[in-house]
Amino acid sequence: MLDIDPSTVEIVERQDYQPIPNGTYVVSIEEAIDQSNLISKAGDKYSKIKITYNVLEGEYANRKVWSEHMYEHARSDTSDNIMTALKLNIMFLAKVHKAASCEGNITPPGLMTGGAFKAKVVLLQNRVNKQTGESLKDRNDVTDVFALDRNSSSSQTQHTPF
Repeated sequence: MLDIDPSTVEIVERQDYQPIPNGTYVVSIEEAIDQSNLISKAGDKYSKIKITYNVLEGEYANRKVWSEHMYEHARSDTSDNIMTALKLNIMFLAKVHKAASCEGNITPPGLMTGGAFKAKVVLLQNRVNKQTGESLKDRNDVTDVFALDRNSSSSQTQHTPF
């Protein structure tokens, strides 16, 4: 049972980070979470992996960026669009696994075994919720990954706008 004396807890205010600029950053995987048995707005069951990347170098060192990859969906047998999306997401996870030189299979613990690699980060802006019409916060998304060029210095692999 939870029993914490609140006077012993130091509360640190969360910083409200703005998204980082478009570019290619040296990153590592900080966390990979398997989110299974989720329910879509249409009532369909699906599963995804959410990856948190940590920027390792340059002006944006220690900043976080994320990506989410659905790998299972209840209607994948009946929808070509869903099947294509699943295949693309699984290919992306395989590319992350390879770029980071991970060990074992593509699983959240397996993704945590890798090292540094490059990630192409884009800034998603001016988005609107299609159902409510509300503006959504700007955010970053990892759209591609690459292995580090082991022959170059780290200064050549820092934030490079595209």
